[in-house]
Amino acid sequence: MITPITLIVTTVAAAAAGYGIGVGTRRNLDLLGYRRSDERDLPIPAPRRWVPWVTATATATLPAVAAANASPVLILPFLPLALAGPWLAAVDLDVNRLPNRVSGLVAAAILVTVGLVTVVAGKPSVALSALLGGLLAGAVFLASHLLTRGGIGMGDVKLAAAAGLAIGAYNLTLVLVAVLIGSLAAIAWAKATRHSGPLAYGPWLLLGAWTAAALTVFLP
Repeated sequence: MITPITLIVTTVAAAAAGYGIGVGTRRNLDLLGYRRSDERDLPIPAPRRWVPWVTATATATLPAVAAANASPVLILPFLPLALAGPWLAAVDLDVNRLPNRVSGLVAAAILVTVGLVTVVAGKPSVALSALLGGLLAGAVFLASHLLTRGGIGMGDVKLAAAAGLAIGAYNLTLVLVAVLIGSLAAIAWAKATRHSGPLAYGPWLLLGAWTAAALTVFLP
């Protein structure tokens, strides 16, 4: 049982670490190295001061999620999302594209952590649930990719599968919750801002995934 003092200390430490990593992420983004040759003439994005704060918020939620779970190691698959998610969101907002390679690497990292959790927890059901979650989320977004004729990119499909792996390791139902929250948030934002044209869906997908992660605190 984690004491309140321990939880506060670990939360502050996780937030501080996340902020530091976020500062490095922002500096990397400022180099614009992710832009392809046909994207180099796009306007320079506004300073992304939000990146360290979003990263800190994501990492700060992990101790609470761990404390609420009988198997704290279940937070490990969320780590790649917490650390790489803000970078991916910033790139998507800038060029309306999620780099396939990075989305694939995040998925691979989550798959490795799921394997580690399965071994440490001694629960093969964790791996099965994670794989089903990844397949479910990936299938939903692959269908969307085909139906929208590329409106939802393959980077989104890979990121959705990655998030499904992480969330599915804990609760398969929450995978659908994450997809629903992300979709509704994206639609609401598009309606409120009267957005037209391609939509950067990555940030909303990540918002849904992280909301689902936070909801595990309230589940038995």
